[in-house]
Amino acid sequence: MKMFYWKLANGALATRVNLRKRKILSETPCPFCGDEEESNTHLFKDCEVTMRIWKSSNLGINSKNPANMDISQWTKNWLWFLMQDDSNLEGQAIEFLGTLWSIWLLRNKRIFNTSYHLNPSDTFEITRNWLKRWQDSSGNLILNVSPKKDTMGDL
Repeated sequence: MKMFYWKLANGALATRVNLRKRKILSETPCPFCGDEEESNTHLFKDCEVTMRIWKSSNLGINSKNPANMDISQWTKNWLWFLMQDDSNLEGQAIEFLGTLWSIWLLRNKRIFNTSYHLNPSDTFEITRNWLKRWQDSSGNLILNVSPKKDTMGDL
């Protein structure tokens, strides 16, 4: 997780925009919406699919940002904010990171398995499984990760 977040914060993930910069790909559409280029910021924050994921999460994050904040600053701000909440100091930040990781895994599943039908609610299953493994290894934190009712909509 540390390496994933470091790559995300430093613009080093193998998104299609980064692969084009390295002259590996020429096409850069987002694998979720197909409408915009797949940059870190679009994939994890601005894509209509990921906006629904964030809004439907227990965190209830509205990722629509009129200031066009890049993903590095956006994630740092949210992590700082979530760590300020004394009632669930560690849990919300861990869920936030788990959701980022789940979006990345769902993106890879969509790219490398062409028969996969995109289901954004799969993100919550991936996050639940990741958090369970994390909890088993660390011996603490119990989180209930599921989408809020009637917030995912149809895609």
